[in-house]
Amino acid sequence: TENKKYGFQVYLGSLANVSVQNIAGVSLGILGTDNTNVGFYTLALTVTSPLMMLPNVIGTTYFKQFAHQISIPHKVLWGTYLMSAITLIGFIILIYPAVNLLYSNSYANVSFYASMMAIGFTLHGLGDVYNRFLAAHGLGSYLRNAAFISGGIALIGYTLGVYYGGITAAIITRIVSSSFYFFILLIYYNKTTKHNKIL
Repeated sequence: TENKKYGFQVYLGSLANVSVQNIAGVSLGILGTDNTNVGFYTLALTVTSPLMMLPNVIGTTYFKQFAHQISIPHKVLWGTYLMSAITLIGFIILIYPAVNLLYSNSYANVSFYASMMAIGFTLHGLGDVYNRFLAAHGLGSYLRNAAFISGGIALIGYTLGVYYGGITAAIITRIVSSSFYFFILLIYYNKTTKHNKIL
């Protein structure tokens, strides 16, 4: 019963969202007009993806405590936002000299791509904090819905978007998809905490 109500819902969402998020490199190679963008996108993806790890780890660390709390403690929540903002700003400042130091001038665009994608990954990581809280309360359907919507946006962006807009569309898709993931989970979190307070 628990697996049907929670586990299977999370599995479906993860299958839909995570798998789709990884097709951008393939679609850029097939649908894009310049194959060098595949390398640029993949490199930018590699250096920015760790940005979602910090809030993700915080959410996972507090997972057990979340199960017994009616909301995420303000100290934990704002501390996560602050650390994520500092990390994002630091990344954007340092990525330009880092790429210039490690690569030739032909890779200059990677700095810009990475600094834009960093916004998406940071939002996705912050969304994971709410994800862990909702998961701790067994609300798998909420996680599934957020993943379906985020994955649906990614699927459209990484196919039709890439066909018409190339790497620019792929980067915008990453940001928009992650933004929806974050805001949908935030809405579900607010709905859940209001319900918990009433109870």
